[in-house]
Amino acid sequence: MDWGSQIPIDRHSLPADPRVRLLRVEGEAEWQLTRAYNFAISQSSFETILKLDADCWIDDLEYNPLPLQQRSYCRTIGGGGLNGVFMITRSNFFSVGGFNEYLKGYGYDDKDLFLRLDQLMVGTAIPKGIFCTIDHGDLERVSADTIQTVGERSCKPHSNVGTLLELIARMEETKAINRYLAERLEWSIDSPSTIYRLLGRNQWQAEKGSIPVPSAEVQHEARVLGNRIYLSILLGVHERLLDMMIPASSLQQIRNWMPLSKGIAWVRISTLFFGIRVALWIKKVLMRM
Repeated sequence: MDWGSQIPIDRHSLPADPRVRLLRVEGEAEWQLTRAYNFAISQSSFETILKLDADCWIDDLEYNPLPLQQRSYCRTIGGGGLNGVFMITRSNFFSVGGFNEYLKGYGYDDKDLFLRLDQLMVGTAIPKGIFCTIDHGDLERVSADTIQTVGERSCKPHSNVGTLLELIARMEETKAINRYLAERLEWSIDSPSTIYRLLGRNQWQAEKGSIPVPSAEVQHEARVLGNRIYLSILLGVHERLLDMMIPASSLQQIRNWMPLSKGIAWVRISTLFFGIRVALWIKKVLMRM
């Protein structure tokens, strides 16, 4: 599925297999995982769905999973970047409404889905070694595009320790916001998911008025939470202390001091790492004496 890319995907660049279909959703300014997966699965022609993340692949092509039972699904466990891989029937997936479309950006989308699935059916583990991950760091995870927060867009990354810490802060921010939204705006089969209209052959577009949007109050609370998480990581101050010492209305103002905040992060982390290296060197010298 081509989620509104600036240069449309060419069908001839994909395998010449009739089972491979290419759909395009027009008019999307930003990547939104939860809506994209819901739409893609709704358009699938097979009942059994295998969901892989972009950095996952099938390591054992001989693996032949058992047929899924009526009220069951299976997924990988144990971390290692494979927590978002699962196999499920389409009917079971949509019995809980699919992914929560209020969630945006990186993190917690799969955990929220599994929590809702586990309330209605049995989840079993996919054996280890079936799937693998393509090695990459957090920089690659977020630098190809931007991390979306509620009403904000991140800047492009640069190769210094302050910006690397800032990227990590944004990842933790979006995870915290999504967790909060999932708790405040519980998703189910009755939730108002996005409606798409057919524009032409294999071309669709979302009806803007149907896209789920949190209320202004929830967006404000999410933004305050996100700013608190973001600044606590970037400045090295515990979020509870920030909550006690700085008014919520001032968090965004402080966040706007991006060059200063990244400079403070660079000094703090560089000093810490230098101190650790010195301490290890002194310990090595003392052990030789």
